[in-house]
Amino acid sequence: MSNLRHLRIAFLTTVLATVFLVGLPLPKIAIPPKAAAASFNLWGSVASANGWGFTSSTTNPGPTITVLPGESVTLNLYAQDSITHAFCVDYEATPDYRCQTPTEPQSPNFSSSTTATTYPFTATTTPGSYTYFCVYHTTLMYGRFIVLTPDFSISSNPSSLTLQQGASATSTITLSSINSFSGTIMLGASVSPSGVNPSLNQTSVTLASGASHPVTLTVTVPSSAALGTYTVTVTGTSGSLSHSTTVTVSVVKPDFTIASSQSAITINPGSSGSSMITLTSVAGFSGTIALSARGSTSGLTGTLNPASLSLASGGTTTSTLTISASNTTALGQYPLTVNGTSGALFHFVSITVTVSAPTQTPTIPIGTIIAAGGVVIIASVAAIGYFVVRARRKPP
Repeated sequence: MSNLRHLRIAFLTTVLATVFLVGLPLPKIAIPPKAAAASFNLWGSVASANGWGFTSSTTNPGPTITVLPGESVTLNLYAQDSITHAFCVDYEATPDYRCQTPTEPQSPNFSSSTTATTYPFTATTTPGSYTYFCVYHTTLMYGRFIVLTPDFSISSNPSSLTLQQGASATSTITLSSINSFSGTIMLGASVSPSGVNPSLNQTSVTLASGASHPVTLTVTVPSSAALGTYTVTVTGTSGSLSHSTTVTVSVVKPDFTIASSQSAITINPGSSGSSMITLTSVAGFSGTIALSARGSTSGLTGTLNPASLSLASGGTTTSTLTISASNTTALGQYPLTVNGTSGALFHFVSITVTVSAPTQTPTIPIGTIIAAGGVVIIASVAAIGYFVVRARRKPP
């Protein structure tokens, strides 16, 4: 036996050496991937509550069993009613409730309500909606057996970009496996209307089962591109599967926005209030912005500190607005406008200012207080005199 083993090793070595010397390609040995596995506890009954269940509580139709194509499935089978049953999957589009082994899996008979009969089998590789049933009680005990379709998803982050002419930005396109999908996905990008240029750093992605893969979408805006909104569509295709995601691209001129922390302020004549004015860069704007404030009535003024600000690209900056009303400002409600100017760019924000009379604490005139005090004193004296007189008249 030992000599035969040595001869086999020597023969195999000679064959491999000959293949190497002659230059023939070595044979490829295919190793099948490990299949996914699923396990279910399944109770069957044809008694009063006939059907199937993942617990001893059974219904008809029974619960849906969902598996992946080619998945290794293990059933732990119980007879809730202690009657003999056998599980089968009918892979026909229209079930005939006949188990055609070996193409359709059929379990051994089981009749115990306490000890499981374990039945392993491999699900079909053809996705679809099928029927499982009891071989002995067919339509009294059946349910759906779903073999999922492998698929993939595609998404974008961010899904919108704001760019100025001559600029570019990126969005991450993510491909994700669904239901154990694995395969090659071809990618393409298009834009509507034309005017900006999308490109992908990968146009072909091999996606493994259960995995995700990022692809970078770069959108470039020519300096001559028209201002407006563009839609970039990225489509992934694998065989008959096709999915898309979109990225909205807004092409704008560099600009800024202006906002107030308060839209309304209430002050009294002779007093003041404040609000924070915020300037924000849009589409890469950078430059100096001059601020000014104007009230709509005499005696109402606005002061900004600082009144001139430098705004960096993509940044924000603030100025404090102080609103003052003179002692002679008429009571009422007035708009106050804060203007921001940078070259030909102009924006403003309005604040509603209410000038109201100060709240006063009610006072009682001194004369009223004195008169009330006199009444109290007179009443007290009268009461004392009354009791004194009664005391003197009382017999000894």
